[in-house]
Amino acid sequence: MEVKNFLKLVKKYIYLVIGVPVITAIVAYFIVRQLPDTYISKGSIATNIVAQSTQQEILSSIDNLQESRVTQQFSNLIESMRMKRIMDLVSYQLIIHDLSENDPFLPLSKDIKALSPAQKKTYLEEYKALYKSHQEISPSRSGQEVLYRLLVSMGYDEASLNSKMRITRVSNSDFLEIEFQAESPYLSAFVINALCKEFLDFNSVTDVTDKRATLDWLLKLLKEKYDKMMSEMNELKNYKIRNRILNLNEQARTLYGQIAEFETRRRLAMKDIEANEAALEKMDSKFDPSDRKYIESVISPINSLITKNRALLQKASDSYIRSNYDTIYRIQIDSIKEVINEEIKKSTDKNAYSPLASKQELVSERLKLEIALELAKNSVKSLTDEIKRLNIVFDRLVPHEAVVQGYESSIDIASREYLELLQKYNQTSMETGFTNPMKQTETADLGVIQPSKKIMIILFCTAVSFILVMLIIFIVFYFDNAIRWPKELANRTGAAVIGYMPTLPRRAGDVSSIWTDGGSESLNVQYFKDTLRSTRFEVESQLQDDKILVINSLNPQEGKTFVSVNLAHSYALINKRVLLIDGNFTNPSITKAYNSSLFIEDYLQGRTTVNTSEPFTVMGNKGSDLTLLEISDDDNIKQKFATLAHTFDVILIDTSAVTTMNKSKEWLPFADKAVTIFEAGRSIREYDEANINYLKALDKKWLGWIMNRVVSSGKKKNRQVV
Repeated sequence: MEVKNFLKLVKKYIYLVIGVPVITAIVAYFIVRQLPDTYISKGSIATNIVAQSTQQEILSSIDNLQESRVTQQFSNLIESMRMKRIMDLVSYQLIIHDLSENDPFLPLSKDIKALSPAQKKTYLEEYKALYKSHQEISPSRSGQEVLYRLLVSMGYDEASLNSKMRITRVSNSDFLEIEFQAESPYLSAFVINALCKEFLDFNSVTDVTDKRATLDWLLKLLKEKYDKMMSEMNELKNYKIRNRILNLNEQARTLYGQIAEFETRRRLAMKDIEANEAALEKMDSKFDPSDRKYIESVISPINSLITKNRALLQKASDSYIRSNYDTIYRIQIDSIKEVINEEIKKSTDKNAYSPLASKQELVSERLKLEIALELAKNSVKSLTDEIKRLNIVFDRLVPHEAVVQGYESSIDIASREYLELLQKYNQTSMETGFTNPMKQTETADLGVIQPSKKIMIILFCTAVSFILVMLIIFIVFYFDNAIRWPKELANRTGAAVIGYMPTLPRRAGDVSSIWTDGGSESLNVQYFKDTLRSTRFEVESQLQDDKILVINSLNPQEGKTFVSVNLAHSYALINKRVLLIDGNFTNPSITKAYNSSLFIEDYLQGRTTVNTSEPFTVMGNKGSDLTLLEISDDDNIKQKFATLAHTFDVILIDTSAVTTMNKSKEWLPFADKAVTIFEAGRSIREYDEANINYLKALDKKWLGWIMNRVVSSGKKKNRQVV
C-alpha cells in the first residue's frame, strides 16, 4: 500500500519528474559542448630504491628491508616531485616557451594578449631570471604579483599543474609513472619531460649534499667520541701512576692467596701446639721428682745451649715467614735444627741418667717435643702478625678497585660508542660509493587524445537530477502524514468512511448550477455527482426511519458547508422534502449564500413558522455570538424539531467544527445521527485525537466520515469507490 501511495504521489508530480532531468540534460549539453578535447602523456622514472636497498642489505647484513620503509620512500619521492620548487621550474619553462615562440602550447590568455611587446620582453627576462636562480614565485612577494597572475591565466601555476597530474608507483616495482592531462598533445609531453629533468637534477644535487653533510656530521661526532675515550683512558692511567697500581686484580688475587695460605699454616701450628702440650703433659707424669731433679742438674749446661739455639731458630722462623718463605731462611732454620739435634744427642750420650737408663729415650723424646712446642708457639705469633699486615694491605686495595672499575666502565662505554660510530661511518662511506642515481626510463611522447566524456557528463547530470527529484519526492512522502484516501482515513481512525467527495473546481455559490446543467457538465462534474449520489445512498441507508442529521467537521475549512448544500440538493432531486438548517452561528455562510429570511432563532422562540409548500427549504441564523441552548431550552427545542420531523423527510443541520466545542456539540442531543466531514490531504494531529475519541463515543449516533476534496483525475476508470 505504501508503494502504491508513493507511486500515486510520483504520478501527481510526473511533469516535474520528467521535466527537471530534461532541462538538466539540455543545460548540460550547452555547457559541455564548449569543452576542449584532452590529451594524456605518460612517462616513467627508475628510482633504484630496491637496488639501493639490496646494496644496503649486503653492506649492513640486514636480511630484508621492510616493505613499509620502501613504501614510505616512494611516497616521499612522489611528494618531492609535487613540490612547489619543482613545479615552479616547469611553470617558468612553459611561460617562457609561450612568450618567446610563435606557436604557444595553448591560446594566449586575455592578460597576455593585453601586454605590449615591451612588457612581454620584460616579463620574459624576469621569468628567465627566476628559472636560472631556481627561485619560487609567490603573489605575496613584491614585484611578482603580475608574473604569478600571468601563470594563473594560462593555467601554468603550481596548483593547476598538480591538479592535472597523476604520479603513482607501478605495482611493487622500482618505477614511478607520471601521467599528465592537457588540452594540447605537445603540452602534455613537454610538462612530463620537463618535470622529470628538473626533479632528477634537484634530487641528484640534494642527494650528494645530504650524503656529504651526513659524512661530515659522522666524522665530527666520531672525533668527539674518540677524544672522550682517550680522556677516560688517560685519567685511569694517571690514577694508577699516582697510587702505584700495576695490576690491581692480580695484586688482590695474590694477597688473598697469601692470606689463605697463612691462615692454613696458623691452624696447623695451633694443632701442633695442642698436640705437643698434651704429649709433654703425658710424659711428665711418668717421671718422679727425684728423677727430674737429677736430670735437670746433669743436663743443665746442655739445656742452656739448646735454649740459645732455640732463640736463633725462632728468629730465623720469623724471618722465613715474613719473607714469604724465602729458601735462604729455610736453609738457616734447617742448620739450626741440626745443631739443636746434636746438642740433644750429646745430652743423651752422657750418662746423666745412669740410674734411670731405661728412661733415656723418653727423656730425649721429651726434649724434642719441647723444642717443637716452642717453635709452634713462635710460628703462631709470626703467622698472626703477617696475616694482620696482609689484611691491612688488602683493605687499602678496595677503594682503588672501586675507582678503577668506574674508570674502566666509562672507558668500555666510550669504546663501544666509538666503535659503533666508526662502523656507521665506514658503512655510510661505502654506501656513498655505491651511488645508483635515478633516471628517466620512458620519455613522454605526444599526448593521446582521450574519448569524449561529454555524453557521459550529460547522462550523469540527467541521472543525478532524476535521482534528486525522486529523492525529494520520497522525503516529502516519508515525512508527510497527510491522509488522502478513504481507506487511509478508516485505518488511521478506526471509524467507517461512508462516502467521499472529489475535488471540484467550483465554488459553493454555484451548487445549483451543478444540478441544473443537464448533460453539459464535464467529466469532473459528472464524477462529483456520481460520488455524491453514492454518499447520499449510504447516508439514507444509515438513517432508515431517522430524519435529523447533523453534519460537522473535525476542523474548520474542510468543506463541510459545501457537502451539506450538495447533499441537500441531492435529496431534493429524489423528491424529498428537505430542510437545510445553518447551525453555524459563528460563520453563517449558508444564510448568506441563499439570503434566507427564515431564522432558527425566530422559529425556536415562536416568532415565525416554516412554509411547508417548498420541497427545499433553508433555515438560516442571525450570526450572533450565541449557542443553541442560549436561544431556547431543551424541551422547546425537542418539541420544535419533532414538529419539523413530521413536516420534512430529511433535516440536515450544518454546524461548526468540533473544535468549537459546545457550539457544535449542543446540536448532537437533538439529532438522530451525525456525520463528520474530513478534508483529504490533512493530517491528524495530537489534539485531534481527543475529538475523534469523542465522536467514536457517540456510538451508533455517529455514522462516521465523509471524506471531502479527494484528488481525482476525473476519468471514468477512477470513479470506483476507494
